Amino acid sequence: MYRHFPDLSERDVRRVAGLLRVLGSVQTWLRMREEYGLDGAQSGPLVIWAIGVLAREIRAGHLPGPPD
Repeated sequence: MYRHFPDLSERDVRRVAGLLRVLGSVQTWLRMREEYGLDGAQSGPLVIWAIGVLAREIRAGHLPGPPD
């Protein structure tokens, strides 16, 4: 993970890893299937797209800070 986001602190890398892990989890796939009727062929590309958008934004410095 560090090699993909070399400018982030260790804390932010952990935050990003958690976020991306949740998006790519079995629970996300199950929810997309059971709640929205999307099979893996439909939900997979959406999740990959979302991860790509987030990665681009994070690399551009658009990572929100933790709540106060």
